[in-house]
Amino acid sequence: MNNIISQDFWCTTLSKETPEHNWIINDEEITHHLLIEQAVIGVEAKTNCLVEATSQIASGEEKSTMICHLIPGAVPNCQLSLSFKQVKLKLVAGEGPVYITGTHSQEIEDMEGSDDEDDGMEVPELMDAEAEGESEDEESDDEEGVDEDKMLEELAAAQANKLREFTKKNKKGVAAAKPAPASKKVEPGVEEKKVEEKKVVEEKKKKNTLR
Repeated sequence: MNNIISQDFWCTTLSKETPEHNWIINDEEITHHLLIEQAVIGVEAKTNCLVEATSQIASGEEKSTMICHLIPGAVPNCQLSLSFKQVKLKLVAGEGPVYITGTHSQEIEDMEGSDDEDDGMEVPELMDAEAEGESEDEESDDEEGVDEDKMLEELAAAQANKLREFTKKNKKGVAAAKPAPASKKVEPGVEEKKVEEKKVVEEKKKKNTLR
């Protein structure tokens, strides 16, 4: 598998003075790709322009083909998506200028073999570490279980003590709330006699004042 290490803007110009452009990079360590994305005819162009690309196909054979036909005032640009490891561009008709742009990518291969070997050596250590982690988790779970039992016992004891105190308080409250002894009943007629006596006294007072 290849990793892209850089992607850079690329451009060239084909004209009557420079009708060809060869793109080829010899590099044993890094793979280079050219992605051609657009061709634009210059404002000063007066004739139709044809651009040809020549490159090797998968079989290794070299092939040439037209990639765009630009017409001043009618077809000023052409969107492309053509990838090459090496290519020769040529203005086969017209005087240009034709501006071609794209992206130059650089890729490097992964060292998969060395990665596999390293992974193979590290796996046993990882397995041992995971086993130790599991044993520690089990021990911690056991300790947590013991602590939970103690907590439950303490809570039960505290609730029992609260219940005892509550029952004692209720007994005292009941004893204090017993009704007081009933007062003696007043015999009927006593109050009436007192009222009559008061009336008599008041009448005597009135007579004395009149005299």
